[in-house]
Amino acid sequence: MKIQLINHACYVVDTGSIRILCDPWLSGDIFDRGWRHLQDNNIDINDIDYDYIWISHEHPDHFSPVDLAKIKGAKTFFYQETRDKKVKKWLESKGHTVIEMEDWKPFNLPDNSKLTVTKVSDDSWMSIQTEDKTMINLNDCEITTSKQLEEIKSYLGNIDVLMTQFSFANWIGNNDDPEANKQCRDNILKRVGLQTDKLTPDYVIPFASFVKFAHRDNDWMNDWTVKLDEACVLIKDRNSIPVPMYMNQTWEVDKELPEDMSFLWYVKNSHHIKFWDRDVPFAEVLYEFDLYQKKIKKQNSWLAIRLLKWFGLLPPTSIYLDDNNIGIDFCIVNGIKPTRTHKDKCDIRMKTQTFINVLKYEWGRGTLTVNGRFHANYKTMWRFFRQTKIAYANNVGKRVPLSLPLTELLYSYKPKWRTENGNT
Repeated sequence: MKIQLINHACYVVDTGSIRILCDPWLSGDIFDRGWRHLQDNNIDINDIDYDYIWISHEHPDHFSPVDLAKIKGAKTFFYQETRDKKVKKWLESKGHTVIEMEDWKPFNLPDNSKLTVTKVSDDSWMSIQTEDKTMINLNDCEITTSKQLEEIKSYLGNIDVLMTQFSFANWIGNNDDPEANKQCRDNILKRVGLQTDKLTPDYVIPFASFVKFAHRDNDWMNDWTVKLDEACVLIKDRNSIPVPMYMNQTWEVDKELPEDMSFLWYVKNSHHIKFWDRDVPFAEVLYEFDLYQKKIKKQNSWLAIRLLKWFGLLPPTSIYLDDNNIGIDFCIVNGIKPTRTHKDKCDIRMKTQTFINVLKYEWGRGTLTVNGRFHANYKTMWRFFRQTKIAYANNVGKRVPLSLPLTELLYSYKPKWRTENGNT
């Protein structure tokens, strides 16, 4: 078995006769200009040799429509079963075949190796088992308990190679809260340690964290990222062999480790220039809200939403738009109204363009929590995330009232440092 790291979370696993390309994000900035590659390798997807493609989940650092649209000819994809079938339909519209993978049910590849894909929330992990080797890629699945890992270990048996994310990929608290920032990075290291302890792999490839927080609103988060050498020390202390890899390096399992070129990830280059936003008139917010509300009405029971509002379960949220120096009360039922609430007392602060991205795209709220381009009032931020939860749930095929549970709406978002605390 050979593994070739392409970039970030993208790699090719070679069983000896079959090559599977995984999570190809090869070019461009993503998450509303919040991320870009730590280093660019300027590779075209058509220059990669592969037989199949596996996509773990819909986030653009794993599912990149820009790169996938470049594919010449029809390909076969593996993807998790989802409620909305959005990724499946998009790929099929491009002429590709999509094999939907059931949890824990292995797919027999033509060379008799087995591919297993299993969902974890909206994400998924994959494993490949050949006659003599087993690898598993947990990427950025939130697998944080002994019980979860013991179930995987029981299913796979001996694991030769674990591939896992080694740094955070989301908001880590406000930029004036170093305690929360540190807690978030520490949680990731605890997760890597727990995964290594419980799965007992011979080798661990730390990956899927080779990104630059690219906007002037979130550039400060780069100071808190876990570096590759830190992860490798942790893995070694757990009696597994760390395998740090650089772009386009290939390693054959159980053979000599690739040359350690990991320092090259952190060499500054010319594309490390921070993005900034254009000036956005407030009228554009009102225009986008009108479209936002119409989409919600179309996809949900408006009566049910109005009842939630009437029972006090959808209180308005106060948002301060820093560049326009204006505070607003935002409610999906009653609309947008100016507020005199001081910016430090608002539930959340962000730039106008950032807020428009939340309104414009159903996945916009998810983008916001990943790119971290906001400042929140920890005590009251729940109001913002509850108000924006319905549109965000619509993005994955959930609707009010039939398929969006009330409990999911009420507990719409919990900061990572409060929920992923290393408990076993």
